[in-house]
Amino acid sequence: MAKRLARKWLENHMTPRFKVRVLCNQDPKQLSSLLYSWRDGRLKLGSLKPLPDLGLQAGFDFIDIWSMNKQAMVELVSYLEGRGYETTGVF
Repeated sequence: MAKRLARKWLENHMTPRFKVRVLCNQDPKQLSSLLYSWRDGRLKLGSLKPLPDLGLQAGFDFIDIWSMNKQAMVELVSYLEGRGYETTGVF
């Protein structure tokens, strides 16, 4: 019964999250600040609409990006790949 209750609670409270890792040859903090500004609506990236639930975490030579909107993440990945960044793809 406890497993059933836990499964039901998780099904009601879970939301999908799509993630991508962007590999950077330069300082990843520059790209992350650019993406923060885009998320907050202070900057435009081509024809992409800002994602209000965009999450970012910069590492040593990469940036992890996540959101609940898969289509917008795919568009962001294609935009970044068009600018020369390597990505892991949306998963």
